Amino acid sequence: MTPVLQAIDFQMQILQDLQAVLHHQGYPRNDIEIVLERLMTYCPPHIKNNPKELQNWLNEQHNNIVNMMENIAPDSDYIHFDDVKINMTNGANGGRSLDVRAITEMLDTQTLSGLKQMAIFMNRNQGVTESWGTVQFKIFVSGINSCQRGSKRIIEEIARLWLRVNGEQAIAKFKHDIVDWESEEQRLNVNLMKQQFYVIAQLMDWIDADKAAQEVMGVEKAIGNKPSENIRISLSNGGVSVDNDKHSREEKPLSIEGTI
Repeated sequence: MTPVLQAIDFQMQILQDLQAVLHHQGYPRNDIEIVLERLMTYCPPHIKNNPKELQNWLNEQHNNIVNMMENIAPDSDYIHFDDVKINMTNGANGGRSLDVRAITEMLDTQTLSGLKQMAIFMNRNQGVTESWGTVQFKIFVSGINSCQRGSKRIIEEIARLWLRVNGEQAIAKFKHDIVDWESEEQRLNVNLMKQQFYVIAQLMDWIDADKAAQEVMGVEKAIGNKPSENIRISLSNGGVSVDNDKHSREEKPLSIEGTI
């Protein structure tokens, strides 16, 4: 446990140091220069000859300029005397650069780890494919189903106790709504593959038509005995077979019996 706490403490220190670096180097700042030579031209003579008063006067002028710059609105222009020079080319940290995108990605990872949540539910889909997003959603739904199983037993027990207290002869049943994590297209594709599986099993004489109808459609008996020839062709390799000559246009239908 101690090594884990040490690692977490070290990580917090790194984040705090990184925040200070980001504030110091990541944000652009203006380079405002006070021209001392110009400032001394209108300094009163009696102050120039007194070092202490001169220092106080310079500090006062410096504070006035700082207050003026700090109170400028974001959409206002710079209006100042010629004793102030504003460098609008590079700024104070123009030669430095900081990759803010990498810091943002790191913070996203920290957020997901802290919330114990998956990326797709936090709208962090960078690098997440559709298949991986489906897996994440399925894992999340599995957790919900686990909670539903526990709450189902609790609710049914409460309902049975209420019925016994009120003298009612009944059996309480409770069922949660199913959280659907599959798309309609995925369900249809799975059903289609299931149908193809039982058609092949029937054509191979592994099961009869009634068994296939029960498993696929949920009915007791099938209407017909064997799949039609069109179904045989549709389940073959593409439905057609081309001769070895790649320029030939002759196509011969293949039944599934010849391809298995």
